[in-house]
Amino acid sequence: MNVSHNWTAAGVYRVKVYAQDFKNKTSNATEILIFIDVNVIFIDDIISGYLIDYEKTGTYEAFFNNATNNEISVEKKQDGGYLIDVDGDGTWEYSYDLVTGLKTLKQEDEDNRGIPGFEFVPFLFIISLVILFSRKNRKIT
Repeated sequence: MNVSHNWTAAGVYRVKVYAQDFKNKTSNATEILIFIDVNVIFIDDIISGYLIDYEKTGTYEAFFNNATNNEISVEKKQDGGYLIDVDGDGTWEYSYDLVTGLKTLKQEDEDNRGIPGFEFVPFLFIISLVILFSRKNRKIT
């Protein structure tokens, strides 16, 4: 049997397919995704879902979470990556870069910290100047 359908709008569509024989016995349903005029990047290594570019502009507008069947807006970062709120609670849990892949925001923060303790160098420099200046002033008086 052949069945066809025409979609009138771009989008991601879920289609359930099953077979039924002449004795009215049915098979288990199989669900497939149909992508009509949208660009999609699947993210499956850590979170199950995909980014969707509805307008086909090269900018992704949404993340679809396969586990919750929810579509959530994403935010494009200045560096070209995307912030993803997987559970829709208003907090960005992941950062996705088209080249390097997916990172949790905690991992990204740790990667950008640099040398541990380096943030104390300017503080130590200022203390050293204060000590030197105070010693110099003591010798003069």
